[in-house]
Amino acid sequence: MIDKPRDVRIAVSAAVIALFLAAAPAAFGEEIQGTITARDGANMLVTDSAGATTTITLSDATRVIAKGGTFGLARDELPVTDLINGLPVTVQADRSEHGVVATEVVFKGRDLRTARQVQAGTAQVRSHAEVKVSELEAKNAELRQRMAEANEYVVKGHTAVFFPTGSAKISEQGKSDLRAISSQAQTVKGYLIGVVGHADPTGDPERNQALSERRAAAVITYLQKYCNVHPYRVLSPDAMGDAHLVGDVSSPTGLAQNRRVEIKILANKGLEGL
Repeated sequence: MIDKPRDVRIAVSAAVIALFLAAAPAAFGEEIQGTITARDGANMLVTDSAGATTTITLSDATRVIAKGGTFGLARDELPVTDLINGLPVTVQADRSEHGVVATEVVFKGRDLRTARQVQAGTAQVRSHAEVKVSELEAKNAELRQRMAEANEYVVKGHTAVFFPTGSAKISEQGKSDLRAISSQAQTVKGYLIGVVGHADPTGDPERNQALSERRAAAVITYLQKYCNVHPYRVLSPDAMGDAHLVGDVSSPTGLAQNRRVEIKILANKGLEGL
């Protein structure tokens, strides 16, 4: 004989168990607590207090909840874009052979505000650093250009001192010209002075060579002794003898133009503008 009350009790128990199982979370669900340390599209890294990192996938079904209020009872559902680096979160997730998929990500509203402030500050620092890097690169490029031009000189001033035939004695006019060009040189940053002695083509070439050397030496001595030009500012002098003639040497005027010492103010091209 069938015991109907017993069958009813079994049926009710089965229904209750089925209802409980339907309401209970899946057996393979888990909770992960930590701080978001990276985001890459649908994936984020959550690092716990022990330093262990879990890669979690966000799906269209993932709920993002911000808790607030005095007791944390207020709850706002937010977009996944609010899951930013530095945000402490509690993740409810399902783990399978395909990885860990978040069903719900919960965090405190004030933690989100803090993370946003940190993110904004980091962006500002990064922007400032990028500006500094750009400035440094520009300065390095300028320095490389100056280094490339370090052995190139530009003429900033020029004069010539003329001498009587066979003489290396500087005239009063020559002294005045040397004082003038030395004063001009003081205004040029990092200046150097180049000195080149010449002679006219009359007489013996060897004697002319020696005469051009004495003339160049006389000019250098006067610049250093009376014009406040330090020795390190003067390049090694050149003596050209009767080479590099100028003018018409068949006339007295042309010959006089060759009995000269040329003085040039030189500036290192790499130092210009510094």
